[in-house]
Amino acid sequence: MNSFIKTALVALSLATAGLSVSAPAASAASIGISIDGSGASVQLVRDHGRNDGWRRDHGRRDDWRRHGPRRDGICAPQRALNKARHMGVHRARVTDADRRIVKVRGVHRGHRVNVIFANARGCPVIGYR
Repeated sequence: MNSFIKTALVALSLATAGLSVSAPAASAASIGISIDGSGASVQLVRDHGRNDGWRRDHGRRDDWRRHGPRRDGICAPQRALNKARHMGVHRARVTDADRRIVKVRGVHRGHRVNVIFANARGCPVIGYR
């Protein structure tokens, strides 16, 4: 009986030491300790397939509540401003927008520039002065 208690205590101490070392590495794991007549055993069970219904891209695609309805066929003024800023135009502002074009004015490398976008899908650049 004495050796059984010693074995159980050693298994328990090894399990707690292993838990503190492996806790950050195996966050989706559970530990099971069983003590029976034949000795003590420690099991580490990892569940790789479980994600609790959470998706990585949840809420990123077609989230119309945050960004409004998708309008792929036209070049919205805000989309033209974002594209001009990505082109390196500072202090960009929309100066004119009609059914065919969206004009954006700003500063690029110290010079005033006018960027003209077509009012089509993807806001293609049709003029840059």
